[in-house]
Amino acid sequence: MWYWWRRRSKFLLVTGILAAIVATILIALPEVLRRVAIAKLNNLLTVPVSIEDVDLNLFTRHGTVSKLVIGAPDSPEPLLSLPRLDFKFSPLRLVVGDLLFYNISLSEPSLLLQRNGPTHFNLMDAVRFPKEKATRSGGETNLRFTVDQFSVRNGTLKFVDRTVSPRVERNFKAITLKAGKISSMPKFVLTPTSFRVGFRVADGAVTLIGEATPIARPANVQVVVNWKNIQPEIFEAYLPDRPIINLSKSSSSGEVRYVLVHGKQQENYASASFTVGPVAISAPGADQALIRVNTLGIKKAHWDFLRNQGRIDELALKSPDVLVRRGVDGSLNLSTLFTTSNERNDTDSKDQTGLPLTLALLKIDAGRVAFVDEFPEPNVNAVFQNVRLNLQNLSIRPGASPAKLHAKAQLGKSAVRIDGTLQLYPLKTRLAIATRDLPLKPYEGYLKTGWKAFQAWRGDLEGNIDLALASENEAVTVAIKGDIAARNFSLETKDGAEQAPLTAQNIHIRLASLRSYPAFFLDLAGLEIDGANLRIRRNSKGTLNVSALLGSGESQSSLQQEKPSPSGSRINRSSEPQFAIGSLTVKNSSAEFVDTSVQPPFDSRLSDLHIEVGKLGRQTGSTPVRLSAAINESAKLDLRGSIQPFETPVTIKLDGTIRDYDLSELNPYATKFIEYRIQRGRVSTDVQYTYDGGDLNGKNQIAIRRVQLGDRTGGEFEEKVGIPLRLAISLLQDANGTIRLAIPVNGNLKDPHFELAGMIWRAVRNAIVKLVTAPLRLLGNVVTLGGRITRIDIDPVEFEPGSATLKPEGEKQLKELADLLKEKPGLDLEVRAAASPREVQALKLEKLRDQLRGSGESYELIIRRLYRMAIQNMKNPPKAANLKEMETYLARNSTLEQGALQALADERAAIIERRLSGAGIENRRLYVNSEVSETESARAEFDFLS
Repeated sequence: MWYWWRRRSKFLLVTGILAAIVATILIALPEVLRRVAIAKLNNLLTVPVSIEDVDLNLFTRHGTVSKLVIGAPDSPEPLLSLPRLDFKFSPLRLVVGDLLFYNISLSEPSLLLQRNGPTHFNLMDAVRFPKEKATRSGGETNLRFTVDQFSVRNGTLKFVDRTVSPRVERNFKAITLKAGKISSMPKFVLTPTSFRVGFRVADGAVTLIGEATPIARPANVQVVVNWKNIQPEIFEAYLPDRPIINLSKSSSSGEVRYVLVHGKQQENYASASFTVGPVAISAPGADQALIRVNTLGIKKAHWDFLRNQGRIDELALKSPDVLVRRGVDGSLNLSTLFTTSNERNDTDSKDQTGLPLTLALLKIDAGRVAFVDEFPEPNVNAVFQNVRLNLQNLSIRPGASPAKLHAKAQLGKSAVRIDGTLQLYPLKTRLAIATRDLPLKPYEGYLKTGWKAFQAWRGDLEGNIDLALASENEAVTVAIKGDIAARNFSLETKDGAEQAPLTAQNIHIRLASLRSYPAFFLDLAGLEIDGANLRIRRNSKGTLNVSALLGSGESQSSLQQEKPSPSGSRINRSSEPQFAIGSLTVKNSSAEFVDTSVQPPFDSRLSDLHIEVGKLGRQTGSTPVRLSAAINESAKLDLRGSIQPFETPVTIKLDGTIRDYDLSELNPYATKFIEYRIQRGRVSTDVQYTYDGGDLNGKNQIAIRRVQLGDRTGGEFEEKVGIPLRLAISLLQDANGTIRLAIPVNGNLKDPHFELAGMIWRAVRNAIVKLVTAPLRLLGNVVTLGGRITRIDIDPVEFEPGSATLKPEGEKQLKELADLLKEKPGLDLEVRAAASPREVQALKLEKLRDQLRGSGESYELIIRRLYRMAIQNMKNPPKAANLKEMETYLARNSTLEQGALQALADERAAIIERRLSGAGIENRRLYVNSEVSETESARAEFDFLS
């Protein structure tokens, strides 16, 4: 019994000792495990580790770790702060030194994640990775553990990115994580672990699904991130600093895939598809967004971190609003979006790094583009609505191939189609633009760059043009070419006229080139105008409303000033515009001329107007020109010649004709300048004019037919020419009633004393004086003084004294006078036949002879008998030496009946009238007078009447 008791006592003692040992082990094991865990973690990690408490139940195989801190315990931001960790483990594996966890659950962990390089994070520095050779050969790590399941609930993450400036700090909360097997065992260490992470950011949610090797160096990492309703402004730091992208009040949903592969074929890229909006893009330093987008959608965006380049398969912009502005210096605001940092800091640097990104397809729907060009005056403003655009293969890398562009838009009521290419580095684009019903008014600024005197341009455009934009000397040049048609075109000047001075039904422009920077240049291959009407008005001061068409008006320098370009050079906006026109054709057109400087106002109209002009421009030489038209529906106008308007000096050579113009239509000028009304008459003119920049030389061959004057309104013509207009017409008309004048016009238009009206008057007067003088040289003399006719002297016809017998030279004179009257059917003649008391003796002698010659006796015997009878009773009779003296004595002592001298004058007048009538001169044209004159004797004088 004792023996049994002793044995039993020993058994009990051993059992108690064992129980005490087991109890001691059970009591001490958690602390041991805590210490072992700390040691193992310290071997695995490069940062300090602390654990406040470990609770372990070998029977339930559950354990709890409280307040695990990885990192300095007193650090305000440890790498990991874990209030509670629950796990289920294998005791047997614990005995052999391996840790096998069936599951580990982390409650409310707080993790600090820092990015210190493109692929370098603080977690990599905190973990002691096994050597690759040892790992690959199955070598052991310092800590052998396996976790079959790992989970996190209600965690927080603080992310710090030191690779950007300023550095980014973001806090993510409500983190949940579920992960598969995590092991440091050699056979599992390189096996990827799948995981799922979810967290919320404000009102958005993010989910990460992927796999990685968390223990060994991450040889393979694949992560898919899905998010919904995330505010993307938290990622603004990762956007390029050019342009500035504003994501405030924006929301985003989408997916990103991140892949990191180490080895022979390294990969490190991210791909994404997402939507975000609204988005605003502005240039550095600008306070106004240049681009606004309601929704931006990206499909299959890919960024290769190793090669630092990216590609976007599709970028869709919904309802974008773009502001395009060209400044007075020619710079384009959008170019600042892509200016590199080097360019902004050093304007002399030519390095353009750009952005190594290729956009395979850009789609725009329901867009709006506002274009403002401040270079012309007034500024050009255009708004493109309902913009739809496809842009293919756009690269933001210098020197890349241009992208293809296709777009449609609505510009007012006009539909616009655009096809072309676009290159950003350097900025260069070529666009083919097709449009219909495009109003001209918004683009007046471009036209007023060349023609500033016009107030407004009206009309609708359609056509196809090629537009080229290119960066040049830090500004953007614009070049345009193509075919443009304008309908219902009109020009309005600044004079406030009720009707536009120029209208046209159709204008077809074949545009070879249009450039507005650095100087305006217009090159037209051809210009065709159909159905035009030019309204020319001359006001009371003599100014023409179309002087703007000829280049007058405000000076260029008064309207535009020199502006500095971005590089500091001077851009002369007042440079003289350059023009070149291959050909100009005007057809089915008209022109109206109204002159209010005379009363009543003069008006005339050219219809069926056709103009053909050859090549015009600088250094093109003279070009042929032809003009034909009907004047007031009856007269015909035809001009031919050549012009050289854009060279120095300007030269013009014109030959032309006007046929059958009705002179009565010139009455407003006739009543002012010649002070007669014209009842009827027609004029035809042949002109030859040359102008060489100063000297004007012209020849005018004028034929005036059947002119008939009306009422006289003054004496302007007689004051300037010297004879009445009616007389001048009668003297100038030929037998057919035609006046032919050769009027030269010569003068220097640059002479400050030059006056066109005075020059024309002098030319007309000289021509009239010359024509009047020529036919009268055989009949008399035209006396002039100061270029005007003071009187016309016709040589008188001489008679034998006391007789109605003409002297021989008088017969010749009458014949020449008759010939002149025949040539001038409008000319009447006043005849003033005279007899003088000085002819009494001659008249008595003539009467004596007439009486004696009819007696039938010898005249000499009768004279002698009568003489003897007359002196027979005289005491001292005269002694006549000869027959003549006897005649004289008898005649002197005879008497004349009363009125004998007047009768002689009447007979002389009758003789002249008979002579002229016999020569074919109508009596109605002869105004015959006779008189007894104390001053004149034995002659007839003449004056022309009209």
